[in-house]
Amino acid sequence: MLSRFISYFLMPNYSVAFIVYPFSNSSEVSRASALNVIESIRDEIRDRDLKWAWLLLLTEVEPPKSLVNLVQRFDLKELGVALLDTQTWGLHYSNSHIGRSFVRQLAIHKLVSKFAKDKTR
Repeated sequence: MLSRFISYFLMPNYSVAFIVYPFSNSSEVSRASALNVIESIRDEIRDRDLKWAWLLLLTEVEPPKSLVNLVQRFDLKELGVALLDTQTWGLHYSNSHIGRSFVRQLAIHKLVSKFAKDKTR
């Protein structure tokens, strides 16, 4: 009973989301495609009344510089974006508070380095 009382007053009471979007093929990996995905996610945030969301974009090819720049410069209060190239394990993320917390909270750098080490074995 005490734990319910404490959690009621101390734990946040709002909805959040973690969305993973894998680009299906190399021709889809572009700034324009990412902007379409981001716009759809923003609509979902609004429609579902989410406080914030994390979006992880996955690609199996090296992303174009324009896409990397979009992710790194993305600054929206309610959406953190990260881009992971599973070929080279390159990770790029937005510099917003939610984007930085994405990497910190999920320890993505540790996960990426573990997968990269396993892949080289």
